[in-house]
Amino acid sequence: NSTAPAGPADVWLVAIGVSRYRASAYDLRFAAKDAQDLAATYRALADRDPRYGEVHVLDLTDTGGTRDAIRGARAWLQRSRPQDLAVVFAAGHGMVDAGRNYFFGTHDID
Repeated sequence: NSTAPAGPADVWLVAIGVSRYRASAYDLRFAAKDAQDLAATYRALADRDPRYGEVHVLDLTDTGGTRDAIRGARAWLQRSRPQDLAVVFAAGHGMVDAGRNYFFGTHDID
């Protein structure tokens, strides 16, 4: 066991916000804005709070919020360390199937 003081924790934020869908009938007003606002809040942490080091943001808003991109976020998050803070935020449409399993409505939902 190390007795050395731990360095500051990095923040890893996956910011998913889909306001603009391929099928425009699903469009929302504020989902992407909410994800971007949360990212800005976490970015400001590095300047205000010495407990946090670098802030890493994966911006998956609007056309970036596809099924493949969201699935790829897992590999991106694996770059974090055990002492880091990982946050996944999702805003957009969602649905529940008959088994009460939740599914997020990606930009490319049909």
